[in-house]
Amino acid sequence: MQLNVWQQAQLEAELLDNAVLMCRVIQSFLSDLPVTLAAIDNALLQNDSAALAKASHYLHGSAAQLQLSELAHCCKTLQSSALQQHIEVTQVAALKAAATLAQTTLQHYLSQ
Repeated sequence: MQLNVWQQAQLEAELLDNAVLMCRVIQSFLSDLPVTLAAIDNALLQNDSAALAKASHYLHGSAAQLQLSELAHCCKTLQSSALQQHIEVTQVAALKAAATLAQTTLQHYLSQ
């Protein structure tokens, strides 16, 4: 099954095909991603559901803005679980896998 990792055409349309702006938005996301994933890890270690929900919400917004549908879905699922204080390890693993795939996809786009 092929995941729809990135809806590139939709993002390009939203940014009015401004390649410079698109690269800046992607670079900002890629710079923030490790910090946000570290916040998620820290919240898990501290068993802080509120911090986990906040970090997941932040990443969801960024992923949705960039049309990273799978990552956005994983973030929303984890955020919902954190708010209910019912976090599953598989949700965290899915989010990290989606983040890695999104990162790879975006880095490849920037290298073209």
